[in-house]
Amino acid sequence: MPMSYAGAAPSVYPTGVTIYNRDKAYGAYTLFRMGASNKVVLIDMEGNVVNSWKSPTWSTFRNIGHAKPLPNKLLLVQLYDQLENKKLVEMDWSGHIVWKYYSSSFPFLHHDFQRLDSGNTLIVGSEYPFKVYANVAKRKIRNDVIKEIDRTGAVVWQWSTAAHYGQLPLTDGERNVIYSGNNPDIFHTNSIQEIPDNRYAVSNPAFRKGNLLVSQRNTSTVFIIDKATGDIVWSTRGQTLGEHDVKMIPGWLPGAGNILFFDNGWGGGVVKQYRNYSRVIEMNPVDQTLAWTYDAHLSQKSLLSFFSPYRSGEQRLPNGNTLICESAWGRIFEVAPDGEIVWEYINPEVVKNPQRDYANWLYRAYRVDYSWVGGGQPDPAGPFIW
Repeated sequence: MPMSYAGAAPSVYPTGVTIYNRDKAYGAYTLFRMGASNKVVLIDMEGNVVNSWKSPTWSTFRNIGHAKPLPNKLLLVQLYDQLENKKLVEMDWSGHIVWKYYSSSFPFLHHDFQRLDSGNTLIVGSEYPFKVYANVAKRKIRNDVIKEIDRTGAVVWQWSTAAHYGQLPLTDGERNVIYSGNNPDIFHTNSIQEIPDNRYAVSNPAFRKGNLLVSQRNTSTVFIIDKATGDIVWSTRGQTLGEHDVKMIPGWLPGAGNILFFDNGWGGGVVKQYRNYSRVIEMNPVDQTLAWTYDAHLSQKSLLSFFSPYRSGEQRLPNGNTLICESAWGRIFEVAPDGEIVWEYINPEVVKNPQRDYANWLYRAYRVDYSWVGGGQPDPAGPFIW
């Protein structure tokens, strides 16, 4: 049976920037989507809003979702309508749409996307209409499909989870549960990344640049797809529960080649498991040992004080610190390797609905250096927008 969880907070508590150690924090802007006001904002280290973006009022896709920074002050943003149909758009600094993708045959985009160096875009969504895949389940399911599209929206590569279901590292018992159960959202793919240049590719072709790193919450499985063959060539399970935002650290950052996970600790796996605290872990993919782990104990706090059952993410910074987005409680913080919290921000905007959980929730957050918008000193490795 699922464990219950409860959040407790004082009636009045500080919001905005609550901690800022100028000597130890990585000075840059922070980009995130605010759930309450349906907008994406860019703030400075003091919490001042530098810019914001909203969905166009003339469109039926009036809700703004996940947003990622691109070079030249551009954003890649999901917009969605009341039926959860989604389109992906590129916005400029003023909020004008300069590129868009929508397909009525592939309307259920979700969770993640990535603009590639080629100019193409990786997207993930559920195949529509839902149907029965006899090799997976005896009912209609949401089969997650990863696609690479060019600027015209043409599909130049795609990968179907159902078609490669036999390669997922599941036990016979788990496959029986999936086959006979009633959950249509079997896979719930929540992050995709084209693997960057990394030190491990020299000795193991699974980690070759261009292969795809994929996370599935509902099987608690993280795996790598060989882009050329479509085969699953690496996987890991058992160290996280319902993880999000899994990504390999690029070669110019501390910990390069290792894989970061936001380990939510809630509702992961075919047979659901639960833990009432979250972690961020950094894994060496070769031997799957943990190079670094963050939980609240590392910051000398109660273990249960860091917990986001859903969403959330993390980002390694050039100074070796890690930016963490604890989505459920609207908290973004930067932590040093020893656990010291050197910057913290609490989202002040609250959904005005007392019946809704996580009233000031966020999705993910990204640091972008000052040169992204002009001015300031650029990072020597180039604009930091990973």
